Amino acid sequence: MADVMVWEQIGADGESRALDGRTKFGRTNWDSSPANLVQQAYEEALDGAWYLKRAAQLMGPGPDGQLRVYISGPYSDDDPEQLDANIEQAREAAGAILTRGHHPFCPHSMFANFDERFPHISEREFLLADLAFLPFCHVLLQLPGWEDSAGSLIELEDAERLGLLVLDEVDELPNLTARRLARL
Repeated sequence: MADVMVWEQIGADGESRALDGRTKFGRTNWDSSPANLVQQAYEEALDGAWYLKRAAQLMGPGPDGQLRVYISGPYSDDDPEQLDANIEQAREAAGAILTRGHHPFCPHSMFANFDERFPHISEREFLLADLAFLPFCHVLLQLPGWEDSAGSLIELEDAERLGLLVLDEVDELPNLTARRLARL
């Protein structure tokens, strides 16, 4: 029972520490006596545990169940019109995801036409930048044509490794719009 009380104590004042970006024990001068070292290490562990708990809460769905949805589908194409169509397909999906009350991550629109502006950046580097966001998402949405996209296949492999829900249709997402708007 004492652990629970200490946890609540750390959690209660942890809110203010998280907001101002400092930890209570981060600037402690370590005393070399064994008893003090154990106590200080215990306090550091509790402080770290609180931050891990808070990070887990922030990584979960939003207050109304909103999911972060990573949009995966073909981007690159030698035909400029098809490239624009791929970007537009992803934008439409992002709009549909927002309409259902969720939060889209759309690499297509984030890096739209960057390959023309920054030709020295490789496709691999763009893909690695996109993949950095995948662990923060709950769902991977695969757009038509994903099967023929090398990047989409890598995204699918990583999403499965991370345990993300993989969907092929926006309509498979729950519609949270009414619930979300009622709260505003």
